[in-house]
Amino acid sequence: GLGIPAEPLFRSHVPKCAGQSVEAVFLKENGLTWSERHQLLLRVNRDPEKGPPRLAHLTAREYVELGYINKENFSEYFKFGVVRNPYARLVSEYKYRGYFCSFETFVVKKMPKLTNDHNEGRDYKRHITPQVDFFKVDGSLAVDQFVKFEDLASGFSDVSKVLNLEVDILPRVNVSGEGGSGLSQMKEWLTRKLFWPKNDSSYRSFYNDKTKQIVADIYSEDFEVFDYDFE
Repeated sequence: GLGIPAEPLFRSHVPKCAGQSVEAVFLKENGLTWSERHQLLLRVNRDPEKGPPRLAHLTAREYVELGYINKENFSEYFKFGVVRNPYARLVSEYKYRGYFCSFETFVVKKMPKLTNDHNEGRDYKRHITPQVDFFKVDGSLAVDQFVKFEDLASGFSDVSKVLNLEVDILPRVNVSGEGGSGLSQMKEWLTRKLFWPKNDSSYRSFYNDKTKQIVADIYSEDFEVFDYDFE
């Protein structure tokens, strides 16, 4: 996210890291409705040369290189990012997409490859991109403050103070495994029944030694930079 005290500018976020909850705060702060979110650069993009299919998933580097903000202004603005344990983030993505297979099959066979382009206009790739890639400019992390998803309440409260926001507590928006109706609910129930572990409230229960190692390899820099492990 980008902003200066009392004047938020625009928003981008790491997918499956409370992004839409943070967006909701910035929209309210700017007196905008969800249908007016394009004013904060939260809109669909159909031109691959201007970024990903959803501009809400721009990286910091793309903000600068694609001309959405110049380097001087970017360096002056307060920048924060919400990060999450990669093990939990990937389970959230698996649930969110409703993959009709086991989590191991998703990780080994179904998960989009990082080398893929934008998956025919969809930004599935961004949902599994390592988090550090969203925050780098010229190869270095270009964020003033990181907030951990696991400590979101106190972390966002600190950000609110810096930006003079009126909201301390984030609303819950776009939670994986919630919402939907009819056929989508039936598919979710069947997916849970056939493929999810009984203790599906814990991301740990989705993993075995094989999938743990795959995720550890893919997100090795995330684990190191943000100080996460399996626990």
